[in-house]
Amino acid sequence: MNIKSITLSLFSFIFLSINANAVALDNTELEARIVALEAHIVKLEALITQQNLGEKTAAKTVKTAAKKSSTSAATSRFDNPLYGSLRIAVRSNSQGDDSTVGIRSAGTSRFGVKNSHAINDELTAIYRLEWGLKSDFNLNDGGVRLAFVGIQGEDFGDLRIGRDWSASYDFVGSKVDIFSATPASTYGDFAYGDARGHARLGDALHYRTKLGEKLRLQINAQLGGDNKPDGVSAWVVGGQYPLSANTNVGAYYSEMAQGGSDTVTITDREQFGLSLTLKPTPGLNLAAAYFRQDYANEDFKALDLAAVLSLPSFGKGVSLRGVYGTLDYDNPTNTAGDNLNDYNQWQIGLRKQLENYRLYAWFNTTKTETQANKNEFTIGARYDF
Repeated sequence: MNIKSITLSLFSFIFLSINANAVALDNTELEARIVALEAHIVKLEALITQQNLGEKTAAKTVKTAAKKSSTSAATSRFDNPLYGSLRIAVRSNSQGDDSTVGIRSAGTSRFGVKNSHAINDELTAIYRLEWGLKSDFNLNDGGVRLAFVGIQGEDFGDLRIGRDWSASYDFVGSKVDIFSATPASTYGDFAYGDARGHARLGDALHYRTKLGEKLRLQINAQLGGDNKPDGVSAWVVGGQYPLSANTNVGAYYSEMAQGGSDTVTITDREQFGLSLTLKPTPGLNLAAAYFRQDYANEDFKALDLAAVLSLPSFGKGVSLRGVYGTLDYDNPTNTAGDNLNDYNQWQIGLRKQLENYRLYAWFNTTKTETQANKNEFTIGARYDF
């Protein structure tokens, strides 16, 4: 018998007891009905208590299961401790009367190890070590890309110590990094390439957390870097918030010491970035990233615009991609007298994505004020394991 049925029988009993048409009761029968009424009340109180305890137990069970699921997800993400990405391409470059053709690493090939260990239902220990491999796949050429140990948990957040991505890339730069490979251009990965000096920080503390269900926050602090051995040599803070199911905004601010002296303040090189991502219709993704740098005589502002359009009619995993970047220095030369060239750069390409394998082709053009246009055509492949 549940609470509803007991409550209905209780009210029926009371109603019949006080009904004007009810037959008068003698003392013995009245006492019997009072005893029955008290029994109903005891059952009702017991069921209410049982239900309250059940709700609390259920809530606790759901929360525990969610935490275990989070821990399990973190563990499953690192189930295979060995991973890597092989990226190789044939590239043709031309600038003025000069032209070259060669085979090189498309971006940075890499391999690494990563794993996790559940400390308890609340916390998980993690680690990761990743090396880069350049054109000849020389281990020493690529350097260490990532190297950290950390602890993460649903309520605790994610704390890492070592070398890891910062908020500048996670919340801004990554939004326009749609080719995931470095053009051969000396100007780098479009405007965000010039602004990404803080994209990865070593010798640093990295903390990620969420406020509520939507706002993601991250802070990165480099301690005792090359430019400031004593104290905080660089820090980055940023966040991301979904304005709707298909629209996100992100931002970061960073400061980095320059000059290699303990007396140099960390306000010497400042950067600010802002991103906006949109998905106006299924199969179409748009992104914009704005950057501003204040540093000595090398202040600049930059803007990248990116678009990805799925082409299912050409096969599963086929997409058309394009990105445009522009960078404008405030001054024509820096303090050392070197020319600072403003530039415009655009790139368009096709990608075929299989489960772990990718084929692509793209064309890239870079225009500057003082140099001949630089053109690049690339055909490449990538395999992730």
